[in-house]
Amino acid sequence: MNLIEGEAVIIAETARKNNVYIDGKLLKFTNWKPIPYSNYSSISVSLSGTHVIWHPTSRIGVYMFEKMEGGIPYGNSAHYKITTDVMTWPESHHYCLNISYQLSTPSSEMAQKEMTNFLQNNRGPGYLWIGLRRSLFTSEWYWQKGNDSKYSVSFTKWADGHPDIPQKALCAAVSQDANKEFTWKSVSCSVYYIAVTL
Repeated sequence: MNLIEGEAVIIAETARKNNVYIDGKLLKFTNWKPIPYSNYSSISVSLSGTHVIWHPTSRIGVYMFEKMEGGIPYGNSAHYKITTDVMTWPESHHYCLNISYQLSTPSSEMAQKEMTNFLQNNRGPGYLWIGLRRSLFTSEWYWQKGNDSKYSVSFTKWADGHPDIPQKALCAAVSQDANKEFTWKSVSCSVYYIAVTL
């Protein structure tokens, strides 16, 4: 494990939790927390630098979280980018896949907030494609990830009057305007926009 500064959450069998090592030293913390309805306990340990966390006789789980500048832990944050060329939604989708990215999928309030934080520092006029599509057959919205993966929609941030009727709009774009609160609108997939990717 290599961290500049962060936290490691360690999960071990409760009966064997006292045999966890960090590098060559026995972990001596006593504030393990039992995980309800299981035979496991967890502990959070602040670390910096490179370490090996191990157990001599049992499997353990180790989850690493870096800390942002303010000291708040986070894990595996998204790295957003904005494309430079205007394209239709299908062209944007394929372009992203070809460069090992995907259209942004703000599928939760937290993901929307992360994308919004990025857009606040990278504002421009107009709209950006996101990975939200509507089925031609069912009119249901879904998140398109990769070529074949589709995920149902449980969170939305539609602008007033959206989504529009399926005959007019099968794709979605996010506003770059903070005054519009980075809301989404449904649009024809053949419109030309740049895209926000991750």
